[in-house]
Amino acid sequence: MDDKARRLREITTKEQLTMLLNDRSENTETWLVHNSVLENLLELGTNNMREMSENEITELAQYLGTNAEQLNRPFMVDSNLICPTCSRKLTFLDFVKTAIEGDPKLHSKERIADILSGRNGNWLTIGGRKFERTVYCSNCGEGIVYRTHNYSNRNYAYA
Repeated sequence: MDDKARRLREITTKEQLTMLLNDRSENTETWLVHNSVLENLLELGTNNMREMSENEITELAQYLGTNAEQLNRPFMVDSNLICPTCSRKLTFLDFVKTAIEGDPKLHSKERIADILSGRNGNWLTIGGRKFERTVYCSNCGEGIVYRTHNYSNRNYAYA
């Protein structure tokens, strides 16, 4: 995909989605996803994923300062993501908290709540070829470095 097409930053077709996932850029990119491609976005969260519990969703909502009923389900997380220190199954909360505390100018509780509730469109973050990321466990604070993972809800996916 050429640089001009990448700069548009909106995925409008299934073919474009497939091309971006198969021909990843060097660095991680976040894209707006048109409603017509939403079904394909939801399919990203099906392999080796577990559905977050209502208690986990409530914990996320409390951190974001919103009502759990406003967050669009289902919330799916890679079932292999477990803290090696305290054995906590990682959830959206770990990624959200890491993002907000790591770069509050780019990520805010309000913005993330708007995305996870669908008030701010549908979004996809595609891990780049030079993908390596640290997430901090919300329970014990351990930094966990990983290279692959997936998590998604009805309006957002990380693949």
